[in-house]
Amino acid sequence: MCVCVCVLESMVQMGYDREQIEQSLEMERYDEIWAAYHLLSLPVSAVSFFADCIIIIILVIIYTVSRGKMRPKCFFCNIFYRTRVMLMKFGV
Repeated sequence: MCVCVCVLESMVQMGYDREQIEQSLEMERYDEIWAAYHLLSLPVSAVSFFADCIIIIILVIIYTVSRGKMRPKCFFCNIFYRTRVMLMKFGV
């Protein structure tokens, strides 16, 4: 596996051990180190997309609750449905 030196150095500065990082990636352990490496190596556009999705979800919650249109019983079902519809619009 090809390891990005910039991400590796960033993780070492964050306090991760270089050998543990390399072992985790080489053995594909799917642990915290592996996840941190792959999250840090995501392109900025992917990170921005996930952040935008979270903002959309929060805005839907605020809008729906502020209008008083949601019964507490179906709160999460309604949010899930609205979020899924919005993401389908964007082709996700």
